[in-house]
Amino acid sequence: MSQSHRRHVFALVGPTASGKTEISLALADRFDLSLISVDSAMIYRGMDIGTAKPSVEQQQRHPHELIDIVEPEDDYSVGDFVSRSRSSSRASFPTRQFSVAGRWHDDVL
Repeated sequence: MSQSHRRHVFALVGPTASGKTEISLALADRFDLSLISVDSAMIYRGMDIGTAKPSVEQQQRHPHELIDIVEPEDDYSVGDFVSRSRSSSRASFPTRQFSVAGRWHDDVL
């Protein structure tokens, strides 16, 4: 892939409630990008307390991939998480310039 057509993945990392969501939303307001959460706790539906999930309003403003995708009682492995994270990132590239993720882990890339 030529340098001018190269796609980039940027990761915002930090502890829960450190401002990653606000920064990602500000970036999404300014740039054409995808927001992909790779926080393993945010995948679970109904587990909103203690995860600092983006609010419904924030998610309506800029949809986030990989939030509320699994029921807490369902089996979901690290391998499943890595696979889905990669797929979400790759799927955003045909139409977007950048992807921004929450807690990105080295093995996802």
